[in-house]
Amino acid sequence: MLTEASILYFTYPIYLNTRHVVDQIYASGADTKEANILLRALSDWPRGLYLFFHSPIFGGGFGAVNDLPFRFHHDVAFFQFNDSGVHKFNSAHAHNTYIHILGEQGLFGFAVFMGFWRSVYRFIRDTPGSSFARDILHISFWTLTYASFTEHRIPTPSNAFPFMLSLLLYSASSLATKTRAANAMPGLGALDESGA
Repeated sequence: MLTEASILYFTYPIYLNTRHVVDQIYASGADTKEANILLRALSDWPRGLYLFFHSPIFGGGFGAVNDLPFRFHHDVAFFQFNDSGVHKFNSAHAHNTYIHILGEQGLFGFAVFMGFWRSVYRFIRDTPGSSFARDILHISFWTLTYASFTEHRIPTPSNAFPFMLSLLLYSASSLATKTRAANAMPGLGALDESGA
């Protein structure tokens, strides 16, 4: 995270001075595999920040990261959308989940996302069940969390689907265990309801 912040400190001003050229190259469908890191540092990450800085509360709008060229009516405003008239519904992203969400949904969307992600962690931590399954889910959770600094991992089905499927199976298993335990002691429920 600190490395990425350091890179952005130096590359964001470069993006501001050359963004029209970089955005045209990107929009033309240049092969990103040839210069993956360079493209992320000079285009993808700064582009997400550019959207965020122009509309920090609600962001530039869903899908705005790849709707080039950017067109805003004000340099900085608390609420404005990318008004380019271009809507490219493709898989392009900022190669950083957090910058991507900040750029498209602003602080509001980022707070909602982080609240959701925190609740997922707390659910794994607090739900009784197999300690082995819980450890695997924690490893997967933190892997997605840290990998999202250099890729768009958490919202991507190919990355999040195995984690979410495992989480749902763990949840169902824990619920079944809890239900069996409650059914095995039918008198306990009656005592609780009577206040004893």
